Amino acid sequence: KLYEIVLWELNRYPQIDDALFAELGKIAGLKRADARKAAPTLKKLLQCRNVGLTMATAILRFINPAVFQTMNRRNFHVVLGSEEEYPDPPAKLTPAFLDRVCDCYFRYLEALRELTGDGFDFEVADRMLYQVDKASGRKLS
Repeated sequence: KLYEIVLWELNRYPQIDDALFAELGKIAGLKRADARKAAPTLKKLLQCRNVGLTMATAILRFINPAVFQTMNRRNFHVVLGSEEEYPDPPAKLTPAFLDRVCDCYFRYLEALRELTGDGFDFEVADRMLYQVDKASGRKLS
């Protein structure tokens, strides 16, 4: 199913091995307090061919939407845009970049949880923020 979603979204297949699929299965049982335990898996996803940051976080969201949400340029801008720039990947991924991206993503999730509070459904937050930023007329760079 995951391959079908990526193919539909990007018109290409990601290259994810069986060991990483097994790791992804374990993420399904994580609780919010343990979200950062997914950092090694996120790093491995980011190193897969045809998987960028938006797709990697969408995969995590697909597996466990109560804990993870998609981070794309629009959502990032609404949640953290005033604090820092979106982490564009360098030509060659380095361990330092992967650490920075993971830290950024988990801070994004924490800020998103604060924004959603008790009266807002965290599981649909990424889609709503995308629409808010799009409706603002902001052009992506």
